[in-house]
Amino acid sequence: MKKWLAITLNVIAPGAGLILLRREWLGTLLAVFFTALGTTGLWGLLIIPAQFPAWMVTGTLIAAGLTWLWAQWLLVQRAREACSPALAEELDRLCRRADECLQQSDLQAAYRTLLIARSLNDEDIEVTRRWAELMTRMGRFRHARRAWHTLTRLDPDGPYVRTAIEALSRLPA
Repeated sequence: MKKWLAITLNVIAPGAGLILLRREWLGTLLAVFFTALGTTGLWGLLIIPAQFPAWMVTGTLIAAGLTWLWAQWLLVQRAREACSPALAEELDRLCRRADECLQQSDLQAAYRTLLIARSLNDEDIEVTRRWAELMTRMGRFRHARRAWHTLTRLDPDGPYVRTAIEALSRLPA
């Protein structure tokens, strides 16, 4: 679902799909670049053509088109990375490592491990569950509450909904 939304957004507004797939800076830069080039080219072509030389209008429109193509290519590359089986394996390995750290009561190591996992995929159910549990154990209740709510949103009919609801009811206000 997220992948198709990213593709649709990226076709309409180059860079927007990359932002959705966690390449915020690159996506924003491409969107701004495309908008600046496209706007300049269209102004020179349609609104005040006498103010812009033909070479500038042509150059900016070609650059805007190339920026659009580049954004589509980058999105395809990012989508392949995001759907890679290696990514799922890495998330699983990081979750196991975080569990080991929690068993040893090394909350800081678990925190660092889960930060890496969240940077890879912050919508993974197992990562989100572990993050919520860790934030609860660390006493970071605002973050814990947000993570438990995210878990119920990500998997409304899943096995962790009851756990999330119970955890939310036990968190201090």
